[in-house]
Amino acid sequence: MSIKGIGTKVKIKGILLITFCRLLRLTVVFVNINNTLAIFFFRGEIIIINLLYKKILMKKFLMLSVFSLLLGANIYAQDGDVAPAEGPVMDMESVDVDYGTIDQHSDPLRKVNFTNTGTEPLVIKNARGSCGCTVPLYPKEPIMPGESDVIEIRYDTKRLGPFSKTVKITTNEGNDPIVLKVHGKVLKPEDQDGVPAAAPGILGNPK
Repeated sequence: MSIKGIGTKVKIKGILLITFCRLLRLTVVFVNINNTLAIFFFRGEIIIINLLYKKILMKKFLMLSVFSLLLGANIYAQDGDVAPAEGPVMDMESVDVDYGTIDQHSDPLRKVNFTNTGTEPLVIKNARGSCGCTVPLYPKEPIMPGESDVIEIRYDTKRLGPFSKTVKITTNEGNDPIVLKVHGKVLKPEDQDGVPAAAPGILGNPK
């Protein structure tokens, strides 16, 4: 587009207009600097600005600036609101079930909370431990969107030593199971007296 022979003020106005339109992400359709007209397209509407009328031009710029700011704030607010994922979603409070260091025959029960953060009922099809010493118990009824429930895990605390097991949970969310890591260490309780009891003599217990 040639702008030769145009007055400096008009030229500056045209350049500023085009720059302003680009900053507001407006698509410029036509700019006629000689007739001081600018036509551009913005979200389905054609807007015409006459550069000769400074007041009208400034009002147009002000209106577009305010509208752009409001539009940007609205888009940002919409992006900030995270919509629930489609279908059922099993959101586990934690996939790490840590027993810590416990005594033999300690309470075997641990609980893991979860929530269905999806848009459809969540159905747990199966939950299985990696060995018979780790037994999960799960709800058989569907979990409605927004509702929470618990999976109970029982480890055989008669077994001594460190352990590391897994529990695989299969749901209607997808083909990949959710894996819980179950670990800890079981120690033999120390003798409360600290001294082994004396063996009985030949003639019976000593008096």
